[in-house]
Amino acid sequence: GHAILFPEHENLKLLHEWPDYWRFEAHVYIGVFNALLFSSVCVGIWFFGFIDTIIGLWLFLVFVLANGINALSFYFAKIAVKKSLIKVRV
Repeated sequence: GHAILFPEHENLKLLHEWPDYWRFEAHVYIGVFNALLFSSVCVGIWFFGFIDTIIGLWLFLVFVLANGINALSFYFAKIAVKKSLIKVRV
């Protein structure tokens, strides 16, 4: 999230002066919250030994997959921000 909200120094002002920056920032914070939530569920399932059951294993894998999708969305957001800032500078 930090790399998305605070890109290279010369582009930082462009991003933060964008009128819809607050929406962008809210989406990043929701993504961080989701990552923490999904990770805590995975750790809880593993810590309490529910991973030994079929339902526990299934839930663990679903939340690992959800966390992976969340991480990919951060990666794609970083790429989109860099592309947009390059277009603005040119």
